[in-house]
Amino acid sequence: MKTYLSYGGGVNSTACIVLHAQGKLHYDEAIYVDHGCDWPETREYVRMMAERFPIT
Repeated sequence: MKTYLSYGGGVNSTACIVLHAQGKLHYDEAIYVDHGCDWPETREYVRMMAERFPIT
């Protein structure tokens, strides 16, 4: 069974991404769904994070 992190670009899910990178939190894949209602700045922030961390 796979474990997924639903990444929304907010404080909590960003903290989970960082904890995963530090080896303190396990999940198999982080996903972001662009549902068309986020602010443009949120989408840009998610793009920036995806360049640094594996987010699909």
